[in-house]
Parts: sequence; C-alpha cells; structure tokens
Amino acid sequence: MSANAIAARSLLSLSGKRRGNLQWHFANLALMTWISRHLSGEEALSTALATMPFGPGSRGLREAAQTFLGKQVEQLDAEEVARLMVLSRSPGWYRQPDKWRAARDRLLQEMRRNGTIDDATLLEATARSLEWRPPTPVELDEEWRQTSATRFTVARGDFDGDGKPDEARLLLSHDGKRLAIVATLSSSGERLVSQWEGGLTRMGIATLPPGRYRTACGKGYFECEPQEPEELVTRWDGIDLFYEESADGVYYMPERDREFVHIRLSD
Repeated sequence: MSANAIAARSLLSLSGKRRGNLQWHFANLALMTWISRHLSGEEALSTALATMPFGPGSRGLREAAQTFLGKQVEQLDAEEVARLMVLSRSPGWYRQPDKWRAARDRLLQEMRRNGTIDDATLLEATARSLEWRPPTPVELDEEWRQTSATRFTVARGDFDGDGKPDEARLLLSHDGKRLAIVATLSSSGERLVSQWEGGLTRMGIATLPPGRYRTACGKGYFECEPQEPEELVTRWDGIDLFYEESADGVYYMPERDREFVHIRLSD
C-alpha cells in the first residue's frame, strides 16, 4: 500500500466518534502536516481530505477553505486550519461562533503545547473573530461583479504604511444581515475596520492608490465636518468602499499602524 493510501485511511479512521475531540483534532492536524511535507498537495487533498464534512454544504478541506475563508488551501495559516478542523469534527458550530471560537482556541493551545506554533502566533490567532464569513457564490452572482476575480470583495495593498502587503475583505455575518470590512495587516494582524447593518447587494471594495482626491464635501455635496477635508492626500493605499454606480468612500490610515478613518468621496 502506498504512503498516500495509508495516510488517507489513517486520516479517515480518526473521524470515529469514539475518539476524544481534542485528540482527534490534533492527530488530524499532525497528519495533515505530515501529508503536506511528504506528498504533493493535490494528491494528498484529493485522497485524504476530499470526503470529510466541514459544515453546511461543504465537504473536503479544499471546498471548506473556499466556502468559509474564500482562500485556496495553500494560503491557509495555522489559525485558519484550526478553525476548519474544528468544523470537520462539529459542523454545527458554524452557526454558533462562540462555541466554534472556544473549540478553535483549545486546539490552538494544544498546538502551542506541542510546538506546532509559537507564542506570538497563538496570541495573534486567538484574537481573531469568527463572527464573519465570506459571501457565497450565489450572493456574488450580480452581473457587475464578474469583471473582478474577487467579485469586489477583496482589496490588496499597503494599508498601514509599512511597505508590506495587506489584505482587506468585505464579509457578512452568518445570517447575512450585517456587513464588515476586516483587514489583515502585516504590522498588527487582523483588524475590524468597520461594520454596519445591511445586505451585500451592489456593495463592493477596491484598493484606492496613493494620490490626491476631492472629497464629497469638497465637491459641494454637503458641508465639510471637522474630520473631513475638502481634498484628501494619501501616502499609501486605502480601502475604497463603494455602492455600484453610486456613492463611495475610503477607509484610510493617516498614521502608520493607527486607526482607520472614513472619508466620503462621493454621495
């Protein structure tokens, strides 16, 4: 029997209900690490992980990574693997963020005790919220979105001014009634930029490059408030939140690794 087949059978055998949750999670994660080091990603994932359930309508790690995180498997970090492995054991926790997070944190702590991650990674990983999810393909089927590979839900650039790449995502609450922009910054990890009530229809984000921009109040749409200049001068990228063919504004960090401010660019 090939090493690939042995790894696949071993991984599937770990899903038996008689095993303790934490034992199963960590053994599963350890085996995944071994697979990633000894087998090709495509071969291992297709045989060892393709049949495991990870939540409502999601089977297999590759599909789960896309459904819950909007990422390729190869892009996952330790925290993201941990949150998915929790779902593979208890798919129902997808709609119970508090339980999902508590189980994820227990797994991360076990990973630290076993030397899989270090203290800094544990601290950053356990600080991440599980309150938000990527939009589903059905929620992104508006025609205007098809011109963007990310369907205007991901913006990439240097948002904190340190010269390193960052990423911002437009996310939904699990009931789809709230929206949020969550940024992953090279300098400080994950940060909730903004959240509000409402649906995804016609909403998108994009990267606003450094430059000079006339603001909405500068164009005379309304009186400028104290924090709203007539002209915005940016030194690094901003996160442009827009309503398709309508209003838009930018979330920008005026000082390196500080708070984002929102400036309206059109009304």
